Amino acid sequence: MREVADRPHPRALFMGLDESDVQQLRAIFPTSKEIVSRRQVLPEEWDVLITTDDDPLPGVDVISFMDRGILGSIEGDFEPAVRIRSKDGRSVSVSRNILIAEAAPAKFKPLLRAMAEVALNEDDHSCVLYGQTRIKWYGGRLVTTWTSTVQPLLATAEGHVIAGQFVRSGGFRHFTLPATPNLVDWVRECVAYWGEDDPERYAPQGAAWERDPAWQTQEEAAARATLATAEAQRQAAIAHHDGQVALAHAALEDAHQRGDRGARVLLAGTGTELVEEVIAALTDIGFDVENMDLVWPANDMREDLRVRDPLEADWVAMAEVKGYGKAGPKTSDTQNLTGRFQVRFVKDEGREPSVMWYIVNGQYEQSPTQRTHRLSVGDTQAFADNNGLYIPSVQLFRLRGAVLDGLVTSEGAKILLKAARGHFAY
Repeated sequence: MREVADRPHPRALFMGLDESDVQQLRAIFPTSKEIVSRRQVLPEEWDVLITTDDDPLPGVDVISFMDRGILGSIEGDFEPAVRIRSKDGRSVSVSRNILIAEAAPAKFKPLLRAMAEVALNEDDHSCVLYGQTRIKWYGGRLVTTWTSTVQPLLATAEGHVIAGQFVRSGGFRHFTLPATPNLVDWVRECVAYWGEDDPERYAPQGAAWERDPAWQTQEEAAARATLATAEAQRQAAIAHHDGQVALAHAALEDAHQRGDRGARVLLAGTGTELVEEVIAALTDIGFDVENMDLVWPANDMREDLRVRDPLEADWVAMAEVKGYGKAGPKTSDTQNLTGRFQVRFVKDEGREPSVMWYIVNGQYEQSPTQRTHRLSVGDTQAFADNNGLYIPSVQLFRLRGAVLDGLVTSEGAKILLKAARGHFAY
């Protein structure tokens, strides 16, 4: 039996869209209808539903633009097709790293880049795909448990899918995307994408003979050539920008590696590597530093360092360097400095040291912001009374950075350290 009213394809239903978007979409679809309820239409008479509603119409392809929630989480690597597990509707992501799937169709890449830029400027990604309510309707019917295969297009670093496509029961296709100002562009590209495999229902728009280049005017030919040039330049600019971003990422990773091997040893190291980085830090500040571990005999080790100011010949500090994974500074270490080490110094040099520094990378197994251990008030005062200064390596890291950034002069930093007693903080 033949349809009496043979309306042209593709036939589109609009639900929950802004009127401005509806007017633009009518130019794409030769047959369209705006609805507020699923009961207003027979699904088999239509090709696609474009909606912002949580409840997609069964029996048609769907392009949905959701303004909250996440689709789910990737289980395993970020691949062209992955299993996801559902999340409840309150789930959001605060990731600052947005991934575009390499397997995403090329025609979607520019729109995905624009979508990623929007996502990166949000405090959280609660305006992406809805969670449990959305998932319950993927098969066109309410189910209590559901798992399916989804092709991610855009995801967060921890695996939350922001944009994706999948096939619902009955073979109906579904693009589900965040709310976006590029809604009309997305619909146009989705329809063209479906048209590659289903030209009967999704014939390329503008395929009428009037748009055939064989019958174009000279003005149209010139405009088409200008468009092609502009598109080529755009693609070249994108490729250049992507290359620059890749180089910047590589440079940042190199800097991370150097920081791990260098300055951050003050915050994460112990033993010889910590001593060597303390020497480097004090040298950057402007001191001359002698590694006494290379001087003392193995059976008579004393303080780790002697620190001198090249602008004040008589000034010298004894310094002991320690790193503790879970513990903080220890009173026994300060007693070694003020006791045996100082006695040996006076015996050898005929005078007392200008100051004794106890430099400690304590609790290095924790983030620097979470380190709470310090000398007790009484031990700090006793150490100060004996001409001692406890220097947390976190504070030395900060002071060194301030000198290198030009926020404080070398001489100013040296004065701060030389004058301080008790507990040093910068």
